[in-house]
Amino acid sequence: MASVDPLVGDNAFKRCFKKFKSRVDPPNCSELPTFSQLGSRVPSVVLTHGSTFSASNTLKPAESWPIFRCTHLPGLVLIRNPFTPHGQLFWGLRCARDFARHPPQRTNLDREVDSEANFHWFESAQDDPSLWRKMRWSTLGYHHNWDTKVYSDQDVSPFPPDLAALTADLARTAGFPDFRAEAAIVNFYPLDGTLGGHTDHSEDNLQAPLVSISLGQSAIFLVGGTTKDVEPVPILLQSGDVVIMSGEARRAFHGIPRIVRVPQTSPDVSWARRLDQVTNPEFSERDQDFMLKYLDAHRININVRQVH
Repeated sequence: MASVDPLVGDNAFKRCFKKFKSRVDPPNCSELPTFSQLGSRVPSVVLTHGSTFSASNTLKPAESWPIFRCTHLPGLVLIRNPFTPHGQLFWGLRCARDFARHPPQRTNLDREVDSEANFHWFESAQDDPSLWRKMRWSTLGYHHNWDTKVYSDQDVSPFPPDLAALTADLARTAGFPDFRAEAAIVNFYPLDGTLGGHTDHSEDNLQAPLVSISLGQSAIFLVGGTTKDVEPVPILLQSGDVVIMSGEARRAFHGIPRIVRVPQTSPDVSWARRLDQVTNPEFSERDQDFMLKYLDAHRININVRQVH
């Protein structure tokens, strides 16, 4: 486990964030705690009905998922990569091809490309790598207002049914049977991307869990307490890992100080293992080749919430 100097008080979160963000003395990720070191393993709740994706080829059998309930922060649950190699590629493609399309989604590029009615980032980026970094976020369902931090019933689009079913399965299998997906933010991180310390408190229902899925390159995830004076714990999130925040963890400060490039030889790079028998005919060969290159240089995070 990585040794972190005591940082309690005086904005401990900010100082820890700067420590892991530093390019001068980069962290040794092999020393970060594993999921099993962070908490105790709990049995999955095997789904007997109403499941869409647990029985599909995007997820491994639910009873095999390594699920850990963290001891340092009540309500923080970690699922170690429940996805198949095909599943990681499939959901990466859904994010880039479909969840970043406006309309009906909102993206950070909307204002920039309003005058180009035929612009579609996913298709254009395949021919122009300079566009890769430009896509940073998209919102689905209830669209988060970045200025007011408020959701509005007048600014909502249909939530993708397959993503709703996926996250309901993930939550239910981890012990949260009533989760209902209503809003999502999909973040697209380049290798130098970060996300500052914050809490997610825009939703009316702060008792419902928040489900977060990582794809592509790894990230150091810091999660602390309800104030920034609490020292955060660093967690290495790899492709396919799922974080569920509920209870006390739902109100905790968290952030991403660093994206970590994964060696191609790593067994965790399951999205890069191209197997013809698991490719999906819904996506063209060109789309899949692009996605493999994109995931090799980016991290995608799907963050799903229940608003009401």
